[in-house]
Amino acid sequence: MTRLTTLSNGFRVATDHMPGLRSSALSIYVLAGSRNEREDQNGIAHFLEHMAFKGTKSRTAIQIAQSIEDVGGFINAYTSLDRTAYFIRVLEEDVSFGIELLSDILLNSVYSPGEIEKERNVILNEIRQYKDYPEDVIFEGLQKTIYPHQPLGRPILGSSELVGTYQRNNLVEFVNQFYSPQNMILAAAGAVDHDAIVAMAEQYFGHLGMLPTDGFVQCNYQNGEYREEKDIEQVQFVLACESPPIDHDLEAATNIYTRVLGGGSSSRLFVEAREKRGLCYSISAQANPQSDTGLFVVHSSTGEHEIEELCYCCTREIARLQNDIYESEVNRAKAQIKSAILMGYENPSNRVERMGYMLHHFGKILSIDETIDKYEKVTVDKVREASNYLLNGQEFSMALFGPISKAPSRQDIIRNLKS
Repeated sequence: MTRLTTLSNGFRVATDHMPGLRSSALSIYVLAGSRNEREDQNGIAHFLEHMAFKGTKSRTAIQIAQSIEDVGGFINAYTSLDRTAYFIRVLEEDVSFGIELLSDILLNSVYSPGEIEKERNVILNEIRQYKDYPEDVIFEGLQKTIYPHQPLGRPILGSSELVGTYQRNNLVEFVNQFYSPQNMILAAAGAVDHDAIVAMAEQYFGHLGMLPTDGFVQCNYQNGEYREEKDIEQVQFVLACESPPIDHDLEAATNIYTRVLGGGSSSRLFVEAREKRGLCYSISAQANPQSDTGLFVVHSSTGEHEIEELCYCCTREIARLQNDIYESEVNRAKAQIKSAILMGYENPSNRVERMGYMLHHFGKILSIDETIDKYEKVTVDKVREASNYLLNGQEFSMALFGPISKAPSRQDIIRNLKS
């Protein structure tokens, strides 16, 4: 059962008690990520996430690590486009300690210059590590191409050049901009008591004063092509176009469409590209909605001599699916989505993520039945409408990375999609 309480300063507390569990998942979401950064702040949200574990007024970095492991717990964090999450897993008897620790790293971090210098090098190595992964390179190149000079076109980690310049005052500025109570959500699931969690939230966060928050920039998709020649074993290949935003009436149908096209081993792309033609090891399609836009992508990798056939194989299946779609495929996709939702619901960490996501984007928590019903109501005609939305909207973009000399051009791809 989910419950929601909002403190007088706007701080929200959501819980989901799961009978029979003896452990708890706790997260605090700060509703600010890389999308909220100015261009000269790129990477600051992620830098702050790292610095949360590097010492507070009462704990050193080592003491933070030891205190959570002393109770057999786990603590970590992540930064996304639109939020920063700090999360803990603890046993039932350690929930109060977990909330106190989360409040300490969020409200009392000291951001000492010495720790900033050490963590700067850690982040620079993280950025270098991403440069060694072709999948990360191609998606970063795609984002820069289709969202030029926009927050969605910049990497969450930031650039080496900017990360190399940040000082304590830069971190404090971002905290003062966005770490405000009305911009925070405490979500807890598992062996939790709502009233007790609310009391602890009041104790640790109730004194915070509201601050104005801003920084959200509307982003606009622009079609384009990213190509980079690299002497590696395979060509990374991505096709992309704008997809519906989170609150669009075609968002659920688009999710089903991507499942039919490239969501599993029975999907159109997997059967055609891998099973029938042996062109690749894996291939997928997905839609990633944001509050103001979305991105539909098809991604795969293959050899230098197979890339042309793989590209045209993908475009043929995308074009064919616009009209040639069957109820059995739609029902199979619905079953996949339903099982993923219900199986994920058995995990307290997933429940926490779900509550944070829904409160962030919808301001309320839909029941599990409401979520499933949203997909059950999608018809074949609605999926076809979603397909038309994708194909008849902005022109497709393309990204290629690796030995790409034999790959077709973007214009060739577009002509094939429309033929």
